Amino acid sequence: MLSTTHPVIWAADNIWQLTGTEASSADAAFMAKYGWDPSQSYFDTTDNPTTITYKGQAFTRNSANGANILAPDITSPSAVTVLGTAKLHRRQRQPGAPARRSRRPRGPASPGPSAAPT
Repeated sequence: MLSTTHPVIWAADNIWQLTGTEASSADAAFMAKYGWDPSQSYFDTTDNPTTITYKGQAFTRNSANGANILAPDITSPSAVTVLGTAKLHRRQRQPGAPARRSRRPRGPASPGPSAAPT
């Protein structure tokens, strides 16, 4: 993925499969090139985006899909290009309940979506 000159779209999770072993030279090169660290990204269980805006066009997302959107750990904002924005609707928490975030651990490769150059 680091050698391509074409944009890559990755849907869903397991992006860490493309970056090499955590703390490896390939992992460091990915962070340097793309400005975010997949191994430290997490599934955000508090945000439930219902509208995504891309190139001025608003797309709706059914709120019944729930949260658990992979939130990238941005390490170098200047290296990141924002392609779309999400309008978030935070889940209501009971008073005194802590906000919860879960980080997806890096593990063995699992079947899932594949990257596709555009």
